[in-house]
Amino acid sequence: MSQVADAVREIRTDRYSFVFGPYADPIDTVRPGELLDIFTEDAFGSRVQSEADLPTQVLEWPYVNPQTGPIFVEGAEKGDTLVVEIVEIEPTRDFVASAHIPNFGGLTGTDRTAMLDDPLPEQVFIYPLVPGPFGGNMDVPDVCPGNTIHLQYSVVAKIERRFLPDRKDD
Repeated sequence: MSQVADAVREIRTDRYSFVFGPYADPIDTVRPGELLDIFTEDAFGSRVQSEADLPTQVLEWPYVNPQTGPIFVEGAEKGDTLVVEIVEIEPTRDFVASAHIPNFGGLTGTDRTAMLDDPLPEQVFIYPLVPGPFGGNMDVPDVCPGNTIHLQYSVVAKIERRFLPDRKDD
């Protein structure tokens, strides 16, 4: 992180979650107020690097859209609001990837959603990354440097049980 180099703790993992929920063990524990440098992957887990990397050939389904976390916050309790300031987003490469994937995504018909046209053929698009004031997710562009996000905290059930003594049913 170029703007803030002191007292920054880096969080990296090779153990990602692929769904939101209370089942994954935390990858790390942090204290309120800590300055963190958290490495995240793209939706393809960095497996799509060129137009030749067709998702149906390089991805392992259903392991797409890897999530970095969960991260346990010391002292946070269920129902608390976590306030997260986005200081900086630094790309790890100089391109972005997008794709049409057969039977996947919003441009695909299903047994409940008819499409007027034939399905789009599988295709990967690689674009140069142009520096600019943008966020890390096109669905939530407000998650960008200089903004603060508020998250409702749901304590992972496994963590709650670790701090309670085992119960014996007699």
